[in-house]
Amino acid sequence: MKTKRFLLAAGIFIAMVISCSSSSNGDDDPSSSSGGDLSSSSVEHSSSSEALQSSSSEIAASSSSVNPSSSSSNVPDGTGTGTENDPFTIGSATTLRYAGRGNDNPAGYKEWTLSAHYKLTADITLTSEWTPIGHWNSTSDYAYFNGTFDGNNKTITGIANTNTIEFIQYRGMFVYIDTDGIVKNLALKNVNIKSKGSALGGIAGVNHGTILNSSVTGIVEGNADYVGGVVGLNYGKLSNCHVDGNVENLDSYQGSVGGVAGRNEGTLENCYATGSVEGQSQEGGSGGVVGNNLGKVSNSYAIGNVKGAYLVGGVVGRNQSGVQIAVIENCYATGSVEGENVVGGILGLNGGGTVENCYATGSVKGNTRVGGVAGQHNGTIKNCAALNPSITRSSGSDDNFGRVIGYGSSTPINNHAKNDMQFYSGASLSTFPTSDENDLHGTDVSASIANTTDFWQTTMGWDLNGIWEMTAGNLPKLRGVEEQ
Repeated sequence: MKTKRFLLAAGIFIAMVISCSSSSNGDDDPSSSSGGDLSSSSVEHSSSSEALQSSSSEIAASSSSVNPSSSSSNVPDGTGTGTENDPFTIGSATTLRYAGRGNDNPAGYKEWTLSAHYKLTADITLTSEWTPIGHWNSTSDYAYFNGTFDGNNKTITGIANTNTIEFIQYRGMFVYIDTDGIVKNLALKNVNIKSKGSALGGIAGVNHGTILNSSVTGIVEGNADYVGGVVGLNYGKLSNCHVDGNVENLDSYQGSVGGVAGRNEGTLENCYATGSVEGQSQEGGSGGVVGNNLGKVSNSYAIGNVKGAYLVGGVVGRNQSGVQIAVIENCYATGSVEGENVVGGILGLNGGGTVENCYATGSVKGNTRVGGVAGQHNGTIKNCAALNPSITRSSGSDDNFGRVIGYGSSTPINNHAKNDMQFYSGASLSTFPTSDENDLHGTDVSASIANTTDFWQTTMGWDLNGIWEMTAGNLPKLRGVEEQ
C-alpha cells in the first residue's frame, strides 16, 4: 500500500512539472499560458493515476507526451549559438519574433541579430500582425538580413501585414535579404500582405541573396512598384519556389506584378505559380511568373489566369534586355491571358531578349499587338509553340494579331502554332492564314502531332531526356519541377 501511494505521488509530481514546462507554438501571450497548462496538468494527472494501476513505466510514457518538443522535434526552443553549425532554434511564435531583432530583444536574445543563423523546429501559427525582419526607413537608416533562415520544412501560418494607408518601402516576412542572406526550406501559409510601397512579397520585399525550396500560399496585394508572390524585386537567386495564391498590383503607372516575382534582375529557376495574377500598369508588366524580367527565367511555369492593362503574358509580362540579355527558356503557361495592348500567351513584350523552348495553351485576348506566344517582339524567339485555342480582338480594328507573334521587327525562328486556332473579332470568327515557321503565324501543327515525342525532339529540338519529360498523349512537362 505504501508503495502504491509513493508511485501515485511521484506520477502526479512528474505530470505537473512537465505540464508546467510545456509551451505553445502559437502566438499566445506568455502571461496567460499558465491557465492552459493547469488544465493540461489535471487531465494528465488523471491519466497518469490510471496508468499507475498497470505499471510505473506507463506513467513516464504518458507524462512525456505532454511536452510538445518531445513529441515533434526533440529540440528545445530558443537554444543554439547562432552559428552555421549551431543555429538558434525557433519553435514558437515568441522566439520567431526575436529573429533578427538584436538589441530590441529581452535579455538572453540580444545575439539574435540579422547576421545570425536560424532554424525552425516546429510549425508555428501567428495570430497578430507581423513586423518584418529588418527595416528600411531611409537611405541612411536601414538594416538588411544577411544570415541564414532554415525553415527545416516547417510551416509558418499567418504572416500578415495589412497597412494600406502608410507608404512602406519594402514588405514581406523579411524587409530585404542582402547578398549573403539565405532563406530555404520554408513554407508560408495563409499569407495576407496588403500594403503600398516600393516592393512587396510573401517572403521578402527585395532579395539580393538566395531563396531556395520555399513556398507561399495566400494573398499578396499592393499598390507598389513591384509585387510578387515570393519576392517583390529579385536581384539574387530564386530556385524551387512556388506560389499558390492570388497576386495583385493596383499601381496603374509603372508597377510590375508576377506570380513569383514582381521584377527579376537575377535568376529564377524551377519555380511555378498556380493562382491568378492581376495588374493595372501601362509600363511595368504583368506575368504569371514574373512581371518584368531583366535577368533569366528558366524551367518554370504558370497555370493561373493573368489579367492586366499593357505588357501582359502567361509567364512574363515584359522581357527587357538592359545590362544583360533578358532570357526566358524552358517555360510554359496554361491559363488564359487578357489585357489591352501587347499581350501574349508566354510574354507581352520581348524587348531585345531571348525566348526559347516555350509553349502556351491558354486563350489570349487584347485590343492590339496580341499573339499566342508574344504580343510584340524585337529580339529572338525560337523553338516555341502556340497551342492556344483562340486569340480574340476585344475591340477596334487593329490587325496586329498573329498565331505566334502579334507584331514584330525581328525574324522568329522555328516556331509552330495550332493549325485550327480561332481568331475572334467581336462576334466574328475566322481562322489565321497558313504560314511558315519563320513568320508571325508559325508552321501548322495539329493537336495529335503536338502530343508526340518526335515533334518536340526532332522538329523543335527540345531535350526530353534532361529538362523535359513526356508521357503518352500529353504535352511535355518540366522534369524535377512539381506538377500541379
